Amino acid sequence: MTITPQGNRESRSFDLIEPAWLEVTREMKQGDPNAFALFYEKTFEPMFSEVKRLVERDEQTTLDIVQDAMLKAIRCIKPLDDERSVVAWSRAVAKSTAYDWLRKHARRKEVSYNDELEIPIDESDVKIPDAARIEWIEQQLLQLPVELQNMIAFRYRIGWSLRRIGQAFGLKTGAVDGRIGRAIRILQEKAKREFHD
Repeated sequence: MTITPQGNRESRSFDLIEPAWLEVTREMKQGDPNAFALFYEKTFEPMFSEVKRLVERDEQTTLDIVQDAMLKAIRCIKPLDDERSVVAWSRAVAKSTAYDWLRKHARRKEVSYNDELEIPIDESDVKIPDAARIEWIEQQLLQLPVELQNMIAFRYRIGWSLRRIGQAFGLKTGAVDGRIGRAIRILQEKAKREFHD
């Protein structure tokens, strides 16, 4: 932020040698284009390399996924106080977006492969119980509070440590472990009743 000699706010600028990332991420939340530009400049390369490593596709596909990840990051940005945290968080968003893309792509590829070759699917080959369990679990997770959904996703989808999740949510490691553990135990009990295990 620059100040005129009279002390009035003239315009916001983040062209600093070492940006105040806490302010930058807060300004992003409010829609500041300068903050977006700085975030993009600092995180594009790490996000691109993370997506490229995971999906191993052509450059255009990689760029499309990175673009989706950028949009997701801008929507979900939380106050982060240093460049290392910003880059690590953006990499996690890129990884999550890449995994989502891979899952969708794998499903589409499987369907189109079977259609193209006109292979009859033997119902005995389809693991209906496994598919039903996965769908049931996804539905149950959607009923959890959003913060808890995110904690579970960071823990099991992205592979963050409990300490790192705690830092992201402003909680102690034990509190994160307790919340995730309770949610998993409740889901396990529900699953036993649902599937008669």
